[in-house]
Amino acid sequence: MREGGAAQFVIPALTQYEEPGDMAKWLATAKPGEIIMYATGPMLGNHPAKRLALRWQEQGKAVLFQRRSQRVHCFDYFAKKCGAANDASGGARQVAGSPPRDDAWRESRDGRVYALLFRDVAAGRCCPSNGEIAERLDLHDRYAAKDALTRLKAMGLIRFEQAGRTRTRIVTIVATGQSSADVQEVRHG
Repeated sequence: MREGGAAQFVIPALTQYEEPGDMAKWLATAKPGEIIMYATGPMLGNHPAKRLALRWQEQGKAVLFQRRSQRVHCFDYFAKKCGAANDASGGARQVAGSPPRDDAWRESRDGRVYALLFRDVAAGRCCPSNGEIAERLDLHDRYAAKDALTRLKAMGLIRFEQAGRTRTRIVTIVATGQSSADVQEVRHG
């Protein structure tokens, strides 16, 4: 007990992170398709390991995904190394604006959200709300959908246009150039 009668407690960080230096060594030696768990815990904070992983994703060096951990209310956060432009397996370089072609990305939250948007745009539907995306894909909440959309936008896979205060947002799939329907067009068209 401190002077003055107030107890002082220290709560350790709940999320554990890989050392960024060790992550960089892994990326330098890993083969395409290899996976590293860079964090585990209830949520990611503003940690250097998270920032490094996001930078890898933006540069096309890795695809990020998460899985529910065996620990209660926790997630394991992973980075999967992307293939080289002309690697020994004959993999093709990812075209700007097109999503990664590997199964791990397609099964990730980002991949599932992208596929849902792609289908809706191709069918001429309006862009679903974050809540609708979360419900249709059985995500934890609308913020999980919002985070996935933010990552897809940062990867250059989608663009948004806000149609106005009383109208829905319009999403464009960069790879195809197709956009979702405007709610005004659906109501009056």
